[in-house]
Amino acid sequence: MISQFTDEGLLPPGVHETGLEEVKEKLGWSRKRRELLEGLEEALELMASCGVVRVYLDGSFVTDKDRLNDIDGCYDLAEDVTAEDLGRLAPIFPPNPEGRAES
Repeated sequence: MISQFTDEGLLPPGVHETGLEEVKEKLGWSRKRRELLEGLEEALELMASCGVVRVYLDGSFVTDKDRLNDIDGCYDLAEDVTAEDLGRLAPIFPPNPEGRAES
């Protein structure tokens, strides 16, 4: 469940477990945010088919800011992910040596 924003416009520290529908409901209040959520939904479908088991959202998207450019995040992979799965993720999440996708 997504908690209320603090007075500073941030979510309280920690992991807020939720699903896409709640993310859309609570964080999709502007046209730009809804556009970003459409892209996220497409990315999540691909990610699920490639062995991604959990996604963490971060950055300005999980604040009360109205003006933002993107959604920051990272993900956990299933233990049995193949090189082929990773290759299918590469066009939207290029690998780097430190194991973190750069934007």
